[in-house]
This record gives sequence, structure tokens and C-alpha cells, in this order.
Amino acid sequence: MSTLHALVKSILDPVYKTLRDMTFKKIVLAGASGNLGACFLRNLLESADHVFQVTVLTRSKTNGAESFLSAAGLPLSSPNKPSVVSVDCDDHPALVQSLKGHDVVIAAIAEGYCHAN
Repeated sequence: MSTLHALVKSILDPVYKTLRDMTFKKIVLAGASGNLGACFLRNLLESADHVFQVTVLTRSKTNGAESFLSAAGLPLSSPNKPSVVSVDCDDHPALVQSLKGHDVVIAAIAEGYCHAN
């Protein structure tokens, strides 16, 4: 376990417990391929009771669940895979639609995320 992953896990364990207790199950994660986002994804997918349904927002139409599992250091055979939704964050109606039905949004994105090439 990397130092960053261990630090994020120690900080987020109480948050995940609260989310489980409050019945927040459907989570959208933006920035899942970055250092911090990958730690969020790993912790969510490795939760002991696998209660979280994670949807990853991506700017790329070609990234699938496997690329995010790999970025998070999880095996591609992981039974708990995220859903992946490609969205143009400059398209407000599409962005709103991609968030519907979710309980929590985690934005682990860097400045300029929407306009990065």
C-alpha cells in the first residue's frame, strides 16, 4: 500500500462509515485517474461490504472500467467495477443528466480539468 493510499484510507475510513450509515450508496467520482482520485476509487471499491456503486466521470470516450482499475492499482478481475460515463463538462445538460440518481459527488479534479487536452 502506497503512503498516499494509506493516508487517504486513514482519513476516509470514518467518512465511508458515515456514508454507509446514512445509506449513501451511489457515488459519482470525477478525477478517478489522478493520484487522489485513484485512491478514492480504490478505497470505495475495496470497502469491506462492497456497498458503494461507483460511477466514474471521464472526458474520454475510450476509457473503460479497466483503465480506472489499473490507475487505482486494482486487479482487472476485480468483482466490483465502476460504471464509466463519458461527459463533456462544458455541456451543462449532459453533466446534470450524468449526476441524476446519485447520492454523492466526489470531485478529485485538478484545476483546468474541463479544458485539459
